[in-house]
Order: sequence, then structure tokens, then C-alpha cells
Amino acid sequence: MGRLWAFGLAAALVACGSLAEAPTLDAGAEASDEASLDGQPADVSATDVTLSDGAGDADASLDATAEADAPADGSADAEATCTALLAQIDALGPALSACTPAAGCRTFEYPYCGSFGCFQTPLSAGADVSGLEALAHEASLAGCEGFHCGCQRVAPSFCLKGVCRQCPPDCDGTCDELSAALLTVAHAGNWCGTDSDCAVVGTGLCPVGDLPCGGLLLNGYADTTTVLAVVAGYGAACGASTCKCAVPGPAVCVQGKCVAR
Repeated sequence: MGRLWAFGLAAALVACGSLAEAPTLDAGAEASDEASLDGQPADVSATDVTLSDGAGDADASLDATAEADAPADGSADAEATCTALLAQIDALGPALSACTPAAGCRTFEYPYCGSFGCFQTPLSAGADVSGLEALAHEASLAGCEGFHCGCQRVAPSFCLKGVCRQCPPDCDGTCDELSAALLTVAHAGNWCGTDSDCAVVGTGLCPVGDLPCGGLLLNGYADTTTVLAVVAGYGAACGASTCKCAVPGPAVCVQGKCVAR
């Protein structure tokens, strides 16, 4: 009986030991199976991710460097192109702007568009502008500053000291030159359709040419900024007027021109 009891106890212990070892063997088998299914150990997979990320960072860095370099180079090239074109335009100036009061001047603008061209320069009325137009066209295509539409109205140009200039701001000239400029701006600003279009601008000047004493008869929409600048330049060049006369007016429209009633 004692032998049977000992044998049974030993069998039970062996059975329990076998059951305890079974989970350990199963866990090892599962880990081995997972590694086999993945095809590679976990540390190899992590290495792949790290290498891939590093390559992406390197490519991104190279791309960013290339993008940063491109605009800088393009900007430098554009600036150099515009500098060269402006230098060529400036070199044409003396030959195109030499003048006499009899020949007169005009203002060149570019580009020609619905609004005013922003590049404006005074030229002799008879100057050949083909070379200037070609350079201005190149400057517009290159995107150079100022060669676009949408700027202020074209300022008239006058022959002052033998060179075509815009007044304002440059109204310094001889008395003969400012007299011609005053006649030009006064005639250009005198147009009308009805009596209500006409206005009188007082000047305090003696008669100049066919202009009335003491004032100018102009369209109410005429640009008086230029008119008054030329009047001031005339006073400086020709001296103070000694005439004593009232401002003309009222003005009425006769055959498209404002005249004193």
C-alpha cells in the first residue's frame, strides 16, 4: 500500500512538471513563428526605417538648397539685365533731348496702354525714338521697375536751356524759353464745348503773345499744376510784371475756344 502511494505521488509530480513546462515551449514556438512570418528580426525592420528616413531628409535638404539658389541667381540676372538696359537708355538721352524753343519737345511714354505708361522721358519733338522704343520694350519684357502701365498722367515737356525737360519740377530757363512754354501750355489747355467748360486762372502777368493780360482762359478740367509751374518759371526768368490789369472774364466758349466776353 505504501509503495502504491509513493508511485502515485511520483506520477502526479511528473504530470504536474510536464504541464508547467508546456507553456514555455509554446511561447518559444510562437516567438519563432512570428519571426519566421515577418521574414526578418525586429531590429532589422527598425534599421530599414531609419535608413529610409535619413535618405528622405538628405533629398529634402538638397531640394531646399537648389530652390534657395535658383531665385537668388534669377534675381541677380534680372537685376543685371535691367541695369544694362537702363544704362543704354540713359546713353540715348543727350542726342534725343537736345532742342530749340521753335522745334519744341514732347514726352515719350512706355508702354502704350489704357492708362498712362510709367516710363516717361522728355524728348525733342522730331527725335527718332525707334532705338528707345526697342530698349523700352526689352525692359518691359524683363520686368524692370517702371516699365508698366498705371501711373500718373503724362507731364508736358518744354525746351529749357537747350534741353527738353519737364516743368514741374525743372522750370529753369531763359525768358524766351519760358515765354514759349507759357504759350504752349496756355493754348493746350484752352478747349471747350459749352460756356460752362471755361474757367479763368489769374496770373498777374503782362500779355504774352496772344494771351490776355492778367490771366489765362482755360478749360475747367485742364491741369493747372503745370500751368502755374510755368507761370512761376516765367516770372523768375522774365522778372516781375509791371502791368496793371484786371483778371479777364467772364469766359465763354466760341468755336471750341474759351474767350473773354
